[in-house]
Amino acid sequence: MAFVIRSGETYKFLYGMETTFGTALALSGTGYKQIEFEIGQFPDLGINKTSLNQNRSSRLFSLVDSYHDNFSGPVVLPFTTYCSKDRVADFIYLVTQNRVSQGAATAYQKVYRMNSSQPDFTANGGAFATLILDSPETGKDMRFTSGILRDLTITWDKSGIGEATLVKMSGTFLFKKYEVDQTFSGSGTARDITLAYNVKDFDLAVTFGAGLLSDVNWSRFSLALNNNAIGIDRDSSGNLVTYFLNPADSLRASCELWYTGSYVNAITDY
Repeated sequence: MAFVIRSGETYKFLYGMETTFGTALALSGTGYKQIEFEIGQFPDLGINKTSLNQNRSSRLFSLVDSYHDNFSGPVVLPFTTYCSKDRVADFIYLVTQNRVSQGAATAYQKVYRMNSSQPDFTANGGAFATLILDSPETGKDMRFTSGILRDLTITWDKSGIGEATLVKMSGTFLFKKYEVDQTFSGSGTARDITLAYNVKDFDLAVTFGAGLLSDVNWSRFSLALNNNAIGIDRDSSGNLVTYFLNPADSLRASCELWYTGSYVNAITDY
């Protein structure tokens, strides 16, 4: 028997924004965007196995008592990747579910705000995506339908060296359903890693009750967005019908500043 070893980087992740909730993009589609997730990150399909314990004549487990729930989901995919200009806008939209405005110029500005209620996904509101896990093994690709982000964290660290100076983003995808043993024949745009953000690209300003600190000398910073999404109801196939979002205290920022008089006084006043 042939024994072919596959390494983690031979898996590819691609995603594309859907227009109809519950309808995945085609496996032959050419409009996907490729994104590199940290090696070893793999979807949790949410399969539940339960012993019904009906074999009363024996104390041993019997396979006929094993119940498999393949649908109750949602499918979960945690990820970590670099934050790049050609991908981060999609990811912020997938977690906030609310794009307030979008400029028209070439380098157009987008404004996002956490949705105070939530879009009606069943009426194709909000933002949701198809994700492809492109396997190195023929016929073993996976397709995930109507995914959103439950949380997204963006981190900067000026104390890093080399690639550690690149801005990272991490979070959790939730998907309505999954399909295994697929054959992906489409293609996607490779990510331009030269568009990855560097910590030196960011300026930090902090507003306190006592006033504004501009051009703050910061060491580390993180921004966390969380909509606390869960799956709601089941359709006739057993897959979730929609997502329930409960943002509440959904935005948290933390930073480490150098110990100087102006910063200490500002925090003390606050």
